Amino acid sequence: MATPALIFNALTIVLGSFQYGHHIGELNSPQKVITTCPEPSFPDPATLGNYLDDYVETDGSLPSCIPMTNAEWSVLVATLTLGGLIGALFVGAKLADRWGRRNAMMINNASLSIGSIVMGCASSYTAMLVGRFFVGVGCGVVTVIVPMYLAEISPPELRGSLESPRFLLLQPGSAAKAKRALQILRGRQDVTKEIRDWTRQDDRAIAEEESQLGTSPLLNDPSESLLVGGAGSQGEDEQPLQPRTFNARNSGHVISMAEFVSMPRFRRPILILLLVQLSQQLSGINGVIFYSTAIMSQILPSSGAMITVYISIVNTIMTLIAAYLMDRANRRTLLLTSGVTMAASSFLLATSLNYEIPMLSAFSIIAFVASFAIGLGPIPFLIIPEVVDTTAVASASSFALSVNFTSNFIVSAMFLKLQEWWGGNVFYFFFACLAALTIGMNKIIPETKGKTPEEVARSWLSSHIH
Repeated sequence: MATPALIFNALTIVLGSFQYGHHIGELNSPQKVITTCPEPSFPDPATLGNYLDDYVETDGSLPSCIPMTNAEWSVLVATLTLGGLIGALFVGAKLADRWGRRNAMMINNASLSIGSIVMGCASSYTAMLVGRFFVGVGCGVVTVIVPMYLAEISPPELRGSLESPRFLLLQPGSAAKAKRALQILRGRQDVTKEIRDWTRQDDRAIAEEESQLGTSPLLNDPSESLLVGGAGSQGEDEQPLQPRTFNARNSGHVISMAEFVSMPRFRRPILILLLVQLSQQLSGINGVIFYSTAIMSQILPSSGAMITVYISIVNTIMTLIAAYLMDRANRRTLLLTSGVTMAASSFLLATSLNYEIPMLSAFSIIAFVASFAIGLGPIPFLIIPEVVDTTAVASASSFALSVNFTSNFIVSAMFLKLQEWWGGNVFYFFFACLAALTIGMNKIIPETKGKTPEEVARSWLSSHIH
């Protein structure tokens, strides 16, 4: 049930995502304004075009431009993703589990604020890079914390459209706090069964997978009776909330990044996360988001900037539609539909650019972004807490986001150069990547809608990857 407290918490936490969305595209349209400099009134032939001092106002105010080459501009744009990589790794390993999801987001506001101020006041290329990097760190934190927090505060039937109680439950001595937080979010006093289900889901996911390998002592662990609603006690509905026993073998042990990438039970989730994160970035979406004005100005010189505005409007509308679809359509279906339609749009965009068909180019690039918004946009982040239990979700998020930001950096930094070499054919390359990766998703990605990580894990236990 969507209570007022749940809605308020969800809306508050997603404000961080608006920051990420803004900073992704903020340098798209103003590239020429920032980098194209008028000739100085009294130019020095020895320094013209090489030194920023020629363009600094005599009253000491900020320069009217910051000249840079296409290569320098690409590095500046891509620096956001480099900072994002650092943010994703740092928050997964430290902030999210040490300080809690809510406090981590509050701390992260400092990085976003500092980066924005430095970029706004920049008088040199180096200052722009520093500011962009700090903003990127903040964006990396956002991409880890927001989906994690929303998944943990929302009931299963609302999980896709949206200090988390599930995190609190993992902390020794915080069972009462977890219960109270969940009571506020659910708008009811009786939440013991839901908390009991959490502990059973996390522990059984470990027990069932390890039992397949013959290594699980947890199935007959006497400490199970000390868990919330442990077996062998009173009837399920009458069992009171009990303190939980924490040890390295149950879900009270927070999984580190090193453990996540090395433990056999996480091999299939790792493969799933690799596939969806690479599919998102190798689709070429950020080549379009970062450089749509430059792309379309070649074929529609007077309308390139306006098409960028239309792309933003369509992206916003489709994101709202996607939020509606997340809990009404299967995740797997949305992913595959998104991959297929993006591949088709990429093929049409390449063809229209090569043969200079303006209207088809405009249609294709907008369809490309719209297709992304309904599947490959949100689901790679949403799926993280649906394929791993709570104890590993922070490390899984850091792992997934490190893959995401690394591939994002490569695509962003190389896009303008690839376009210079290949022209419109660059989108044939993205078409090929999407086609191959969509086939892979069809073979590997399970359905996660409305399922717990334990239930999802059962779908691959019979064919566990060794």
